[in-house]
Amino acid sequence: MFVRAVDLVGRTVTVDLAEFLTGDAAIAKAKAAGDLDESCNCVPNDYYISNVNPKLRTVAVPVSAAISVLDPPGSPEPVSSDLAGLQQYVADYGDSPPPFWISVVSGTVTSIEPQFLP
Repeated sequence: MFVRAVDLVGRTVTVDLAEFLTGDAAIAKAKAAGDLDESCNCVPNDYYISNVNPKLRTVAVPVSAAISVLDPPGSPEPVSSDLAGLQQYVADYGDSPPPFWISVVSGTVTSIEPQFLP
């Protein structure tokens, strides 16, 4: 998922669902989308992100939710954060934020973890 907005007062995040695929599934999806590197029949770094649905979803983030970001940006190591830190992290990336793994139970976020992209 991509975090598109963070509301500190309302304690919500607005997310854009996307598929993060690896291996054969990534190759098949990239091929179907016309994004496959024909010279090697592969996808860069063995992953492909498919984001074809423009619908955004807003979910509640309780204080108890575990949040992490990559610090410094581009580092492969996640560090613990809070909602304000997530907001700043997303803002720092502008229109190209990295994806996150967001766990939601009964409409409420339980964890937000960054996906490192090489």
